[in-house]
Amino acid sequence: MNRELALQEIGSAERIPEPFRQTLFRHDLRLERGKTTILQINVGLLCNQSCRHCHLSAGPGRKENMDFETADAVIAYARRSCFDAIDITGGAPELNPNIVKLIEGLSHHTSTLMFRTNLSALNDGKRDHLMDLLKDKRVVIVASFPSLNEAQADSQRGEGIFEKSINALQKLNSMGYGHEESGLKLDLVCNPTGAFLPAHQDQGAKRFREVLTKKWGIVFNNLYAFANVP
Repeated sequence: MNRELALQEIGSAERIPEPFRQTLFRHDLRLERGKTTILQINVGLLCNQSCRHCHLSAGPGRKENMDFETADAVIAYARRSCFDAIDITGGAPELNPNIVKLIEGLSHHTSTLMFRTNLSALNDGKRDHLMDLLKDKRVVIVASFPSLNEAQADSQRGEGIFEKSINALQKLNSMGYGHEESGLKLDLVCNPTGAFLPAHQDQGAKRFREVLTKKWGIVFNNLYAFANVP
């Protein structure tokens, strides 16, 4: 293939600036859309917390929440499209009135269903049925847990949130989550609040594992560290 034809395949001049096209060609790179294997579903911006690191500015005052008809359409789309993984997020997805419908409907159409939680919404004393459903459908729980320091966590997320989060993790552990032999995955996510990057992920995972196990007997599978607002 000659140089001009190769550049044409990378993209038209109207869509991709010429210097960028030349750079792609020079490095033998192609700008092509790959197969979509993960479907992420944001069920709305309603949340029981107003976290300083939240890039969506979700909170108790937000009115945007996925309705019944949209939930039906999402399930139908997942059925048609066969994704390797489906990731449910928010806001706090626990607060969406259609969340049980979504979990039950989506669980049939992917091998990996993920549910993101801030832990306090899941552990508010009203959602034991939701925890049982997550376990029954073997949903991967991805829990936001920003700090091992109670004062820092409460400053970021609200008074008393740290204790509620610890209690939620202990409850999930008692259900089998986080234990390798159970196959019920519990992953943690750490988000720094300031204008800096998080610590190295492997180092953070080691420290979180040591402290959570020693102080509260909590186990988990993976820790992911990233900055929502770098």
